[in-house]
Amino acid sequence: MELQVTDIRLYVYCPREIYFNYCMPVNRKRTWKMQYGNEAHAELERLQKRRNLSAYGFDEGQKIFHRLLYSRRLGLSGKLDMIIETDRGVYPVEFKNSSRTSLRFHKYQLMAYGLLLEDLCGKPVRKGFLHFIPEDKVVPVIFTDNIRLYTKRIIDDIREIAMTQKFPKKTHHKRRCVDCEYRKYCADVL
Repeated sequence: MELQVTDIRLYVYCPREIYFNYCMPVNRKRTWKMQYGNEAHAELERLQKRRNLSAYGFDEGQKIFHRLLYSRRLGLSGKLDMIIETDRGVYPVEFKNSSRTSLRFHKYQLMAYGLLLEDLCGKPVRKGFLHFIPEDKVVPVIFTDNIRLYTKRIIDDIREIAMTQKFPKKTHHKRRCVDCEYRKYCADVL
């Protein structure tokens, strides 16, 4: 069963999003946050094409935008916002239209892109970057063994939800439900 890298962020935010995507597909309501996020991504990409790599700590390197990545071994695919290739290695970069307080949701998604790049390049990827659009801040994420293992566990958990079709527990953070596109389908949060 092939999963999408974005499933990892969704799972960390609320496992029920996985259930509704894979087990009980419903018409999703496109939120204003989604539209705004797409527009902000496009603008940052336009600017990134002209900028150097100093914000990421590199003097030289190549930027590759919107690369589709796939690993048969992991059963995982996704489109990465940007890859930086330097003589020191390859680094995944994700643009996020949120604040750095949401780092937890995004670092595991970034790690999954790192795993995909490892399969593609055949060498370890030790670090990636989250570029937070509202603050125009770049946050390096070191891919520790713990982040690596937890990301793989999330992938297994997502597969289990999809295959068993067991309805997961709700998120512990009720305020996440306010803008959720699946809110009307969760009977215990209405």
